[in-house]
Amino acid sequence: MIRRVRIFHVVLAAALLANTWAGVSRIRSFVLRFDGEEAIARGELDQAYERLLRARWWQPGDSPGHVLIGKVVQHAKSNGLTLASLGGLDQQQTLGVGAGAVARGIVLNPADAWTWLNLATLYQGHRTARVRVEILRRLGAPATETRTSALDPEDVVSLAAIHKAIEAEPDFYFHHDFLAKLYWDRGMKQEAAEAITSAMALMPRLPEHPILALEPFIREMAEPILSGIRMGGRNPYLGPVMAARARAGILEKLNRHADAVEAYAELRELGGEQLWPECDLSIGKLEQLQGRWNESIPSLEQALSNGEGTPVGAAALYYLGLAQERLQQHASAEDYFRRYLARTPGALHGYLRLADTLEAQGRSAMAEEVLLGAVRKFPEDRQAYDKLIAHMRVHGRSRQAIPYAEALKKLDPDQQAVDRLLDLLRKEGARQL
Repeated sequence: MIRRVRIFHVVLAAALLANTWAGVSRIRSFVLRFDGEEAIARGELDQAYERLLRARWWQPGDSPGHVLIGKVVQHAKSNGLTLASLGGLDQQQTLGVGAGAVARGIVLNPADAWTWLNLATLYQGHRTARVRVEILRRLGAPATETRTSALDPEDVVSLAAIHKAIEAEPDFYFHHDFLAKLYWDRGMKQEAAEAITSAMALMPRLPEHPILALEPFIREMAEPILSGIRMGGRNPYLGPVMAARARAGILEKLNRHADAVEAYAELRELGGEQLWPECDLSIGKLEQLQGRWNESIPSLEQALSNGEGTPVGAAALYYLGLAQERLQQHASAEDYFRRYLARTPGALHGYLRLADTLEAQGRSAMAEEVLLGAVRKFPEDRQAYDKLIAHMRVHGRSRQAIPYAEALKKLDPDQQAVDRLLDLLRKEGARQL
């Protein structure tokens, strides 16, 4: 009986020890993996690699830990960097380290779309590094990525991985964005169009798609993008308001101003009162982009009225000032700009516009005071100095402008244009004595 009790105690102690060790391992691995991710975000890739290797030692069955090692390799390759721990390896061997790590993560969790996405980005990073080296060898000059018309071996692997990610997570739009960018870079427009249509149908919200920051992409893929937005608008979980906003934004990016005005009017109708100020401001700005200054005023006045006390209402004051300025109503423009600055004192462009409208009224001394105030308020902004110096020169005060040019020189000591400006001011100032 006593023997059995002792055996039980030994087994219990061993079980408790194993459980404690497992807990410690998970905690230690988590801390190191978190440190590694933070180091990746800071661009400290050697530190990230070292932390993630240690995290993997503590918890070798943790899929994200393996995948993040591959992510470090991908960042290094994409940016032309060499990891200290892998310094003796060539490009292909380095790829093998990264791919092996991600592959282990996939084996541990094959249903995780994130692991497949990282495999795809790793191979694209390898392709970027390979192309960079090839161009440098051919030309002996700085190289940039160029669009090609065929798939490379790395692309084939990336596409296979992304399709696996889509299988695992079919409703995530980013995978389709990845496909669209890859196909577009390779000149495969039809495939790119299909991918971006799917992406926009899944999420018709422009800020969610970084690829839409590429203006050439938007121009070439305008109709597929708009088609995807229309499809997304029919999704009851997304709704027509989101789609109408996205459509208006795309039309604005395409400089189809008249169409964008109609789209914002539709959004205004669909979205209700809470969207009126935003839509009215957008319509007014678009009218001004078409040179329709007088026509912009009603919408901007509505934006001011409906957006009282909001940033939208403040912006409406600025654009109303622009309209009055272009219509030669300078006293009215001055009032709007002063009201705008009272609400938005940190807006340099407001000071510059106010100075212009004061100058147009023949109140040059007051315009100079406004510009002096702008320089004092924004002492690190070159534009404020440029405007003040130009104003002083026009009014025969080049000598008085010299200290401001010298201050401008301090912002950028190597700027040769400022040296030439100082020489010119000194010569003009000497003639004005």
